[in-house]
Amino acid sequence: IRDFAGADLTVSSILAADYITTNNWARPTSYPRPSDGLILLTEGSIRYFFKDGAVTAHAGDILKFPQGLDYSGIKLRKEVNSFFVVDFFTAEPGELDRFPLPLVHTVSHYPAIEHAFQELLKVWKNGSILNRLQSKAMLYELLSKVLYHYIGEQYPEHDLSKTVRITEYINQHYSDAD
Repeated sequence: IRDFAGADLTVSSILAADYITTNNWARPTSYPRPSDGLILLTEGSIRYFFKDGAVTAHAGDILKFPQGLDYSGIKLRKEVNSFFVVDFFTAEPGELDRFPLPLVHTVSHYPAIEHAFQELLKVWKNGSILNRLQSKAMLYELLSKVLYHYIGEQYPEHDLSKTVRITEYINQHYSDAD
């Protein structure tokens, strides 16, 4: 857990949130990502190519793509590709790059993460300033859920249950004046 002590992330704005289904996804030319992105692949497989290697993402994987990441990609087989994507900016360049998740991570708690993406998308599409702020809060919650499970997988001996109980209590009672 101490490895992550200096990590922080401040979302300055969300640019877009969407659910995309396509039969012909491809990014044949490598170029830098214009914004930070969090992606949940829900169907299909994609092979991504970077300057220092390649990685394959499958349905159930979450992708952390920092702004400026130079990549290309191709879909595998003749599958349909479906994915949630949230494009956003952080307060300082490189914050998402330092966020302690690998570029591609298989989530062990897929239904909860998929539900969190669905809810964020639903709120985002309403479009008001209130919905934009709520979407940002939901993105923080989504990032914390993914990071919580990732840390639990990396450090199974660490008991995060007390932290989870405290966080759940705060989430349930933060608007309670008492």
